[in-house]
Amino acid sequence: MEELNAISNSSIFRRTRPGAEFSQAPLRFIDIGAAGGVHPRMLPVASITHCLCFEPDPAAFGALTGTDSSPFAGMTVHNTIVGARDGRADFFLTRNGVTSSLLRPGTHIRDRYGKTGLNIKETVNLPVRTLDSIVAGINSQIDYQAEIIKLDCQGAEYEIIEASPEAFGTQCMSVWCEVEFYPIYENQKTFSDIDPLLRSKGFVLYGLTPKYISRRMLDRKEYETNERALWADAIYFRDPLDETNSGLDFTKRQIDVLIMCAAITGFFDLAAEIVSECVEGDEERKRLLEFVRHCAARKRRRVENDAKRFIDTCQKNPHNSYLIAKKFVDNNKDNNDVDFLAIEY
Repeated sequence: MEELNAISNSSIFRRTRPGAEFSQAPLRFIDIGAAGGVHPRMLPVASITHCLCFEPDPAAFGALTGTDSSPFAGMTVHNTIVGARDGRADFFLTRNGVTSSLLRPGTHIRDRYGKTGLNIKETVNLPVRTLDSIVAGINSQIDYQAEIIKLDCQGAEYEIIEASPEAFGTQCMSVWCEVEFYPIYENQKTFSDIDPLLRSKGFVLYGLTPKYISRRMLDRKEYETNERALWADAIYFRDPLDETNSGLDFTKRQIDVLIMCAAITGFFDLAAEIVSECVEGDEERKRLLEFVRHCAARKRRRVENDAKRFIDTCQKNPHNSYLIAKKFVDNNKDNNDVDFLAIEY
């Protein structure tokens, strides 16, 4: 788990322009599909983030609202479906909960891979609203309610994005979106549909974290194998340096939001690039680059510490060295490589 307020409490960060800006006017984060809590990426900036969360599953909604305190600057939770229109719709509650959806689960993936958690347990009729109508109804003078949007909506992401051009317009700087490579639900749009839709709105794909599936014909404790990529968590930025956005003028706040988004998602080189190209003033650039390097160094130390624990655990449990190695790789996989670097021994 990310360290709570590791960034917002940092003296290095507080000296920067975003540090001053967001302490007075917090980041605006929308979490659509918030079962299990606000996305952990936001924990390092919790005290400077206002969260607007949506969770239609009654049990998951109850868990979100069942605590008296929150580490965030503000948090509002709605037991509402975000969808393609305002009205009401059937919501399919599945056996394992996390696959509950506006869309009816298909049978192919369920039957081929034994995913019985996709079986429908109950169908409930719930209110549905577009994100645009919800944001428009917020009684606030702030015109940047949707700076970062996360979607984990079990197949309904395309319709949500398409129905809310304002929320996914120029006020949104980053989209974190679950995408499927094969339809799990009936009439579901997949990555090949969602990616061009987001690109048409000025978002550039920066990261994919794939998740895999197989029949598990081989005992994974004994054998190595590749598996089918079924879905992924995708990260998009409204990159001010990409030709897609060459005609846009970005405000200082939008640039600061992008720097923060890049930092909390681990795209430190992008953060440094935006600082170097889009921030005016030598002293402010210097402070921001120090902040970015500080974040990147923290991530490096985490990898080094994980490696030390991995070596120690392997030495103490040599009979489990294969699984320990696989877990180490899984925990440290990221959207980068160091193939271009030579190691001197």
